[in-house]
Amino acid sequence: MPLVTPTQPPPDLPLSYINGFIPTHPLPIWLLAARGDSLRLCDGTARDKVQRVVPPRAASCWEPSLHRDPGVEIRLVLDIVDEINLIDTFFCYLGGNARLFDDYRDEDYYVLPRKFSIVARVEVKFPIEPRYRDRQHFILSDINGAKIETMTSSYETVKHFNNLLHEKHVFKMHNVDFSISMGAHQFRHISGPMELYLTRQTVVEPYTVPFQMPPFPKHIFLSLADIAELPNRTLVDIMAIVVHLDIIHRTMWGPFRKIVVMDARWSLHAIKVWGDLLNKNALRWVLAKENCSIIIGTMFRRFRRQECLESSDYTTIHFNPFHHNNHHFEPIQKALMAWNDRQFAVRFLEEQRRR
Repeated sequence: MPLVTPTQPPPDLPLSYINGFIPTHPLPIWLLAARGDSLRLCDGTARDKVQRVVPPRAASCWEPSLHRDPGVEIRLVLDIVDEINLIDTFFCYLGGNARLFDDYRDEDYYVLPRKFSIVARVEVKFPIEPRYRDRQHFILSDINGAKIETMTSSYETVKHFNNLLHEKHVFKMHNVDFSISMGAHQFRHISGPMELYLTRQTVVEPYTVPFQMPPFPKHIFLSLADIAELPNRTLVDIMAIVVHLDIIHRTMWGPFRKIVVMDARWSLHAIKVWGDLLNKNALRWVLAKENCSIIIGTMFRRFRRQECLESSDYTTIHFNPFHHNNHHFEPIQKALMAWNDRQFAVRFLEEQRRR
């Protein structure tokens, strides 16, 4: 097994991310790469190793770049041959208490410590609740694209984090409190088993290490029927094929258009798109309908009474995304292109209006 020296350059490929592991020995650390099915991170002197199994055909990797305490970022380049090449970055914190959002589950709540360090991007910063101005919600995403709802309370704490946190910026946060989600009893913008709390003990600082966040969320609904089980007004991320465009309706709140989409289970659903998402993407929507294109829509709001999804102020639409779930929609696209008649989508909208 060859030793990868610091002088070896990394492959010139884009970065995505997976979870790392925590080594137990101090520096110096070298990264050893095997051409088989495992990678080893070893202490340079004692050769004691911590091993993590990864998919086969792992290619070469390169040495860690060191940062200030309490952490060390270890960049590990993997060439995983599945359907696409993936390149992964590990965040390995020496002596820290780092967590990714999916690492902490509700069954860990009574076993593990509840305060951890995280590196996350602020996806959505909701307005301060106006009544007492003592509560504010955020949605954060980690380096895997997993999202979690975050809250802070009390007037001074809310004021502090409202000035400190900005949308689309990446921060390192220490002493963040994990808790079981209270979505069954109180309103939450996204659904999930856990939530975070920013308290007076939470320390936030900008994360200045240059790295690329994943372009799409980790958890995307491929079957839109599963959304029916979520609470009202929940924000969801979806992936579907554009089948039909309804006429544009103009109201006092702005123009909107109902769009019929088909999910990975060949089921039709209607989504309502408002405002700039229509005007700025007018040509893209027409081409998406003609070519039966795939879209990924983030932060759609679910409304139970209307039985449809509506775009929110935080919605983003990705047309023809390069995503690892595209293969679920390829046979649907071929069938829709071969069958030019889209009257079934028009009948679907008419039946929905009669309800």
